[in-house]
Amino acid sequence: MVLAGALASVLTGPASVRGQELVGSLEPEAEWTASGPNGEVLDHPMGIVVIASGKVLVADGTSNIFVYDADGTPIDRWPLPEGARPVGLAERSDGSVLVTDFTGDRLLLLSDDGVMLATWGERGSGPGQFQGPSGVAITPSGNVIVVEFMGQRVQELDPHGNFVRFLDGGDSARLYVNDRMPMAGMEGMDMPVA
Repeated sequence: MVLAGALASVLTGPASVRGQELVGSLEPEAEWTASGPNGEVLDHPMGIVVIASGKVLVADGTSNIFVYDADGTPIDRWPLPEGARPVGLAERSDGSVLVTDFTGDRLLLLSDDGVMLATWGERGSGPGQFQGPSGVAITPSGNVIVVEFMGQRVQELDPHGNFVRFLDGGDSARLYVNDRMPMAGMEGMDMPVA
């Protein structure tokens, strides 16, 4: 099993989305074997982020985050609560990592070494509640943008996980969704291609 497609963030040169234009190269540098540090096989890799330390984090459907070095060598596995389905990943300015838990309808806040620090949200349709959160991004001000696949909406939270607003297109926000995986971008913000 090879994890070339899911590791689209490990590319030659920077690639980002500006408006609807793709900027950069999408030529893969290498193909990585899809295994964990102890030979575990990735089951359903769903999300990826390259963090400031250069580590590559991959969200897997087995309730784990697999950690690789910049060369693709598996170096760690961060277990999540049983039944969690991690999909989206984003690094915050303090080095902590937010993970969307699709089946748990919440966000998981992890330290930079994978220790659970907090959970945000619960199942529901109200402000700060989630229905299948799948994508997450951090704004330049530190706020958190969450895309809900099942809820079909986008929420903005403050850096502490408190509800700020729904992004409904009534202001300058625009939602971009690709045809394979829910992802969000906001006009005027460069969002990494995942």
